[in-house]
Amino acid sequence: MSTTSRTLACIVALVALSLAGAAAVAKPSPGPQIAASSCGGSPVPPSGNAFCSFEGTGEGVVIAQNSCNVEGACLLIGNGARIGHDSCNAEVACTILGTLNGVAGASGFSIIGNRSCNGLEACTQAGTQGFSVIGDGSCNGGEAACAGAGQSKGTSYIGNDACNNLNIGASHNTCLFIASGDFDTVDGGHIVIGNGSCNGSSACTFGAQFGATSTIGNNACNGLGACFDVAQGPFPGIGVDFQSASVIGNASCNAESACEFAGVAGSSAIGNHSCNGEPDRTDPDFPIGVCDFNHGVIGNNERNSP
Repeated sequence: MSTTSRTLACIVALVALSLAGAAAVAKPSPGPQIAASSCGGSPVPPSGNAFCSFEGTGEGVVIAQNSCNVEGACLLIGNGARIGHDSCNAEVACTILGTLNGVAGASGFSIIGNRSCNGLEACTQAGTQGFSVIGDGSCNGGEAACAGAGQSKGTSYIGNDACNNLNIGASHNTCLFIASGDFDTVDGGHIVIGNGSCNGSSACTFGAQFGATSTIGNNACNGLGACFDVAQGPFPGIGVDFQSASVIGNASCNAESACEFAGVAGSSAIGNHSCNGEPDRTDPDFPIGVCDFNHGVIGNNERNSP
């Protein structure tokens, strides 16, 4: 088994263990459990308040301390959703989180860690009609970081300290609509993002959207537009039949536009410590990143700039 395969197996195993641990927890009591310092610091009636409300009864919802303290931050939360401490403190952050979105028979589930989803519209609709897990210290800054992650029958797993917009002056949508689908026609895809990855304006946005699959290792895809559109599936209605897939190893694709579109119309596998370097700026309006549009296999420690 290659180093990249072993790395990805470890990531998937860790995710599986986390979910197994969550499943082993006793069924929570009916009604939401909200820390006194959250949701505006005031009691939340069944109908909700200006800070927090629920799509259903709020059964199984857990909101830890110092979260959802901006008006409109956590409205229409789905049953069973969990929010850690110091999270979702921004306008429209974490709205419509893990809901069924009014569709009979649909499923929706969302977990948000500590110190995460603090930014305008960050994590809104994550896990709506789908499945979303967001780790600690992730999806912060800019606008709409991680919005729509894993929605519409998609599955999205984001590790710790990932999907943050760290580009000063840039406000684009880091990890926007990853593994999401179209609510009416196309199911979402599947994505796993490791720890410390996809940090930068537009990094990993649209990855594994529309039925595609993508796995990104630890400390990878950091930079302006890095791994943008990796393994995005066909847009609804275009009639193209292909399976988009992308695998990116640890500490790879760390540069502006690196690995952009990799696997967007086929299969791409990039090993560890590869595809790091400055983009080709021959056309300053359209820089071409290292390993852009890659299809096929790139090994470890390859295609790095001096």
